[in-house]
Amino acid sequence: MTVAIKNRRWKRVAAAGIGVSTLAAVMSACSSSGGGGSNPIAASGAAGSCSAAGVSSGSISLGAIASLSGSYANSLGPFADGVKARIDAQNAKGGVNGRTLNLDVADDASDVSGNLAAARSLVEGKKVVGIISGSSFTSGGGDYLKQAGLPVTGYGVTKEYETNPNFIPYTSTLDGANSTTVTTSLWGQYLKSKGATTVYSVGSGTPQGAAGATALTASSKAVGLKNGVLTTNLPQGTTNFTAEAQKAKQAGVDALALPLNPTSSLAVLSAMRQGGVAVKTSLLLAGYDPSVLKSAGNLLDGASFVIFFSPFEEKTAAEQAYEQALSKYTKGAVGQFTMVGYLAADLMITGIEKAGSCPSRDNILKAIDSLRGYSAGGLIAPTDFTAATRGKSPSCAFFVTVKSGAFVPDNNGKPICATDASPIKP
Repeated sequence: MTVAIKNRRWKRVAAAGIGVSTLAAVMSACSSSGGGGSNPIAASGAAGSCSAAGVSSGSISLGAIASLSGSYANSLGPFADGVKARIDAQNAKGGVNGRTLNLDVADDASDVSGNLAAARSLVEGKKVVGIISGSSFTSGGGDYLKQAGLPVTGYGVTKEYETNPNFIPYTSTLDGANSTTVTTSLWGQYLKSKGATTVYSVGSGTPQGAAGATALTASSKAVGLKNGVLTTNLPQGTTNFTAEAQKAKQAGVDALALPLNPTSSLAVLSAMRQGGVAVKTSLLLAGYDPSVLKSAGNLLDGASFVIFFSPFEEKTAAEQAYEQALSKYTKGAVGQFTMVGYLAADLMITGIEKAGSCPSRDNILKAIDSLRGYSAGGLIAPTDFTAATRGKSPSCAFFVTVKSGAFVPDNNGKPICATDASPIKP
């Protein structure tokens, strides 16, 4: 079932609504901005003859997967609004190389099996040429999409962005400390600069949550910080951290490193405060959002967030364009995950543009791999999409700290980089 939302170019695909088992039985698996350099794919960018799936003389079919329902809907659901804003803004300029971009959004319901159903619905039902993903449940559809050979640009926090060559994070590197293989000293270095000595970290709900907590702890130990408490097995959706606070207090914890969704992170902060844990600094990987700040009251004062785009407070021209598109084409609000969706869509659009007259799946992948100095119009640091960076743990990031109820960018809004970027095994 497809329901039109706001305009004909953006439709929501209710994949889970027809049942995962039914969908699996019906469908079989199939065996423009910010730099980029020269185009290795095609000499002409004009629309022309192209027999690629999802591409016609006048349009290109794209899909997006987001957790619009389920336990991650509040944090990751806004991703879809960011994607839509960027796609509609591009169509308002005439599309890409003479073709309109048609977008279908599938809800994976914050579930692994739902993610596979969403992927199948887009590939087999909508014949999309590429997918823009904002899900933490890509282990469901990851192998399927790898086999299909689709370019997937998105929120690089899952293992698929490390292992599957068709999964491409919007910054080339991973979107945080979620690597299962290597990390860097960046996270520990930052915590140490804020006065940390003993670190608590917790990951729950998904494999990357455990990987993130483990990587943050390894990074902290590499710069001489103590591992106070590392918990990696809490059930998804846990909101009671009273017992965790007791362990943290006994271990002398004074710093928190939280690779959690915003709701869980706030629950940890609240438990630590109520449990009398003397927290000097906290590092959160999600929740850089005005609505989260407003709802948290003074709970976030002194907490820091890591992001991989220029902070909103810098008010750059590129950020103003994002805000204008979000306001004009969606009902979404400025926040971390609408921006991530916007950036993931921008990377896909850039790949399509660089692929020239025939933006097939393979040509889009080759075009993205050729990008050099890509910056999404200035929203991210200039990036080369090479084997040296793709799916690797980042060594530079932007940081924002809450002071007196407001987000304040660290380092005058410029990225902070690890003084020693050597790989560290978690």
